[in-house]
Amino acid sequence: MRRTLTCLALGLLALTSCRVFEEDAAVDAGPPPLESADFGRMRNVSHTGDLWFGSSPCKDDLNLARRRGVRTVIDLSLADEVAPCDVRGVSAEYGLRYFDLGLTRIDFLNDETVDLVLDKLRDPDAGPYLMFCGTGGRCAMLVAIQRVVDGGVALDVALEEARHAGMDGGAQADFVRAQVARLTATGDADDAPTED
Repeated sequence: MRRTLTCLALGLLALTSCRVFEEDAAVDAGPPPLESADFGRMRNVSHTGDLWFGSSPCKDDLNLARRRGVRTVIDLSLADEVAPCDVRGVSAEYGLRYFDLGLTRIDFLNDETVDLVLDKLRDPDAGPYLMFCGTGGRCAMLVAIQRVVDGGVALDVALEEARHAGMDGGAQADFVRAQVARLTATGDADDAPTED
């Protein structure tokens, strides 16, 4: 009897230790990784959490989005970039919310655009998301900003992820740094979170 109680106590202790370890691992997991992904015929697609982003989708890609549970389509295309289908119309046909930033070459990206996209990505009732632009590069910039500001990812890590996801360096990386500085109120992008 005493041996049975000892074995039972040790077993409960082991299970409790495992549960505590699992809970600690979940707390320390951090934001989901940014990974390359497939999304129908879209090119340059990446995925993190409940967000897929890349180049302009066709009708079949939007059908895939619907089947994957996407609820909101965010359009970062410029006025002169032609999508392979009427994304607004097909999104409506499939019951997807369509959010068009109406970007032009003159105002390209600015503080207001960044704030609008971040607000949409923060809306708990809007996701999962499919975000697109002509090549996926603008999307990678916005995702880098979002991952630093909302996800706590180090700026240098987010910039490297964005480069792999299609963002050009130089001016686009400088834009990400400036937006992170503005949104984290550091006044200096060099003070934004970096990898230790």
